Amino acid sequence: MKRILFGFIILFLLVFIPILLVQFLKDPGADEQAFEERFDPTSVVKQVTNSLSSPSQAPRSASATPSLSATRNAPAQKEQIERLTPTPNVPRAPIIITPRRITPAPFPTATFTASATPPPPPTATLSPTPSLSPTATPSPTITPVYVLLDDKETLERYIRPTPTPYFTPAKIPNKLIGKIGFVSDLFGSGIRVYVVDPDGSHLALLTSPWPYQSMRNREWISPDGRYVVYQGGSQDRLDLYLKPLNGGPHHRLTFVGTGQAYDPAWSPDGQRIVFASNQEGDDDIFVVTFGDPEHPNPHTEKLTRGDDWQSDKHPSYSPDGTQIVYYSNATGSEQIWIMNADGSNRRPLIELDARCWDPVWFKP
Repeated sequence: MKRILFGFIILFLLVFIPILLVQFLKDPGADEQAFEERFDPTSVVKQVTNSLSSPSQAPRSASATPSLSATRNAPAQKEQIERLTPTPNVPRAPIIITPRRITPAPFPTATFTASATPPPPPTATLSPTPSLSPTATPSPTITPVYVLLDDKETLERYIRPTPTPYFTPAKIPNKLIGKIGFVSDLFGSGIRVYVVDPDGSHLALLTSPWPYQSMRNREWISPDGRYVVYQGGSQDRLDLYLKPLNGGPHHRLTFVGTGQAYDPAWSPDGQRIVFASNQEGDDDIFVVTFGDPEHPNPHTEKLTRGDDWQSDKHPSYSPDGTQIVYYSNATGSEQIWIMNADGSNRRPLIELDARCWDPVWFKP
């Protein structure tokens, strides 16, 4: 845009400056002659004389006699005419008009320098970030899975009137597999969960009850996770039924008549379910064998036999399916008992000066 404007200005100067020079440099004699004709004194005197003698210019009155004021001014006018009349044979000095030559000032020119290579962009200098010294993270306090009752100092931290909330992971710790968990009021200040080995040794307090609760819930589901056993029936009769978890027909497994079938637990091979029932008056342990869960053929067998006042409840299979743990009041107080899977070799697992009930055998 600047270059276009600059070009128009140069073009204007090249066209109009010669015209101005021609006007100022033409013949000065012509200008002098025109000036003399305009300012010739003789012509001026003639004009004044004509103006005084012309009747059209003299004021008229009612009579032809000139006025008094005109008579009085006649000598002054005559003197003015004589003064303006040039003296003959006196040469006049010529008036010379010298034209001025106007030299135009040079128009300022701007110099543009084009660079093919653009200037390099500014470079930013990055300062290195100072390294931060790592802050040591304190190691979390690991809560033991269980505490042996012989460890009085550690046990004291978990025997409190107000239990601490527990974190519930998804998988049961491996160190609990094969142990037996149960509930007891051993310390009197609250009901807690304990674990013990199948031979009755290493009695310990379970620091978090979630593995026990998780294992109890799993007792109702088949080992392959495809079927579930549940209670169904009327108010005075509850039987056990089998159904697929993904939907399908339901199958009745027990026929208790009058009474209830409850506390079911699957065997590791998925072909039997052990349960408790009061269908004969007192509470005893039964097992129903049905074979293929998809086409069950149930057959029920009684495993424990006691007096009318004895109660045997809450059975649970061992991981290999060869033994069953349950609780009984055969000694006068609820204690943890164990027997073979066919009901033989029944014996107390431990004898504590406290009530113990609802055992489960931890399985993978």
